[in-house]
Amino acid sequence: MTRGMCCAALTVFLIVGGFFAAQDRAFCESPKPEQGDLQFLRKDGSAAVSITIEIADTPEARIRGLMERWSLPDFHGMLFIFDNPEVQRFWMHNTPLSLDMIFVDENCRILNIAESTTPMSKQTYGSRGPARYVVEVKAGFSKRYGIEEGMRIQWQVRPIK
Repeated sequence: MTRGMCCAALTVFLIVGGFFAAQDRAFCESPKPEQGDLQFLRKDGSAAVSITIEIADTPEARIRGLMERWSLPDFHGMLFIFDNPEVQRFWMHNTPLSLDMIFVDENCRILNIAESTTPMSKQTYGSRGPARYVVEVKAGFSKRYGIEEGMRIQWQVRPIK
């Protein structure tokens, strides 16, 4: 290897290494996600149940999701917001809790629900059509509160204190 090639390789290594180090810092030091309140609405428009949500609307927040969480309060969940509706696929890698994944279209209508997912698995769970939103709650939530396909969601963001 010539001296010029060695310097070029070292420069690439430093640039790439710095890029990944910056990404790791951004992943670990990301700000607290926005929070809000989300309601599940029956077909007549009445509220079936309300939960507090964390909002995952950036690529980093969507990747992290509820991974490595060992507990989740009953009336708490995460709302994933995607830029465009498309078939969404989720897995439970590094997620020790069983969850219900509620797939929602761009009109806020529930498409389908993956109930009681398998923790720490690479099994994928997907929407049955283009979804713009996914709500994750503790396993069994959907059955306990009568959440079903065709219902709608609505939410309101509140400022972080």
